[in-house]
Amino acid sequence: MDDLNLIRSFRHNQRPPRPNAKAAARAALEERMDQRSLMRTQWWRRKPRRISLMLIGAAVMAVALLSIVNPPFDADNRHNAAARELNAVALVAAAQPSVPAPAEHQYMYTSSDGVGLATGMGSDGQPNAAWTSITREFWIAPDGSGRIRQVAGQPIFLGTPDKTFARALSGMSFDRTLEPGPDALPGTLSLHGITPEELNRLATDPTALAVAIRSRARSSEGQTSVEYESFETVGDLLRESAAPAELRAALYQVAAGIQGIELVGTVEDHAGRPGIAVAMEHGGIRHELIFDPRTSVLLEEQRVLVKQVQGIEVPMGTVISYVTYRKSGIVNSISETP
Repeated sequence: MDDLNLIRSFRHNQRPPRPNAKAAARAALEERMDQRSLMRTQWWRRKPRRISLMLIGAAVMAVALLSIVNPPFDADNRHNAAARELNAVALVAAAQPSVPAPAEHQYMYTSSDGVGLATGMGSDGQPNAAWTSITREFWIAPDGSGRIRQVAGQPIFLGTPDKTFARALSGMSFDRTLEPGPDALPGTLSLHGITPEELNRLATDPTALAVAIRSRARSSEGQTSVEYESFETVGDLLRESAAPAELRAALYQVAAGIQGIELVGTVEDHAGRPGIAVAMEHGGIRHELIFDPRTSVLLEEQRVLVKQVQGIEVPMGTVISYVTYRKSGIVNSISETP
């Protein structure tokens, strides 16, 4: 059964909603989306946790199946097409002027947002799930000090509301000050053992940067391959880091050489911005990076269910998590925005 027929057959014997009910649901959705809520990207990495947080777009249950593009050619051609797009955007980045790094008492500010589904165990020991949404802001100084502010929306349970699970989800909101030092940075801003100085130096030599990334990927390899872990690392170094143009150019060249990366094609992110998506699959989930081919900036990451995965009870083809990167710039305090 294709995706369109699958949608049509879902609860086909139910009466359609009345116009006033549809209008109310749309208003509620738009109100929640306007909160610009987002999640921590490290939750997307499939690591064992007591509560596994998988983010799912609030409006994708019906429409995501229609929006996924599957290029009509084999994996080798999709890889070659992805490499061409990545090398092209690397040239775009390389042609851009260098942007000064933050001064000693300045901060690099970034903001991001998204919506999704948190899954875990309730007080009765049974699986539970709730819609959640998060907005996140970083202020990071050159010495690693700064601030992280994260705000989670009120969870909307898919089943019976559970107080224990709700209390766990409440920990998703926090406002934390970071002390100086490389160990102060959270996992989502981790440089995978590469110091900022080393990263800036390696950015001038994509071959050396690829070796460094593969070395780190090999040391952290567990349930994933070196190739997939390298792809994740490229995403880690692009996301929420306001990576300078030179580093973006090198990272896109590194990505172009990762075996198994495929071209998804032209897409729009959840802010309506056009971009190009490339992806790799692991464990039935496709991790996509969406970048702007005109500016080389990473616009969004999302994960799409492409095979049945235990504990994720949604149709295949559904976007199960996404984060949209909104704004970045240099500011003078941990309360200022660009």
